[in-house]
Amino acid sequence: MKGANQAQYLAYNLFQDGAGTQRFGNSVTAQRLIGQTGLGATANSIPVYGSIVAGQSAPADVYSDTVPITVYY
Repeated sequence: MKGANQAQYLAYNLFQDGAGTQRFGNSVTAQRLIGQTGLGATANSIPVYGSIVAGQSAPADVYSDTVPITVYY
């Protein structure tokens, strides 16, 4: 994630579960696929959990990132 004011970065991980044991990959070869079946009449939700990597020295700021998601339908 990039800081809004100081252009510093924070490393983070994205997980499929709240316990942080099923990490999403950060490259094409490390990707995790989630299979779901829908009927088309209602929306399907897929929760994503985030965790900032400990031990970083970035200053206080507002950090954000854009995460690309690919959906095959």
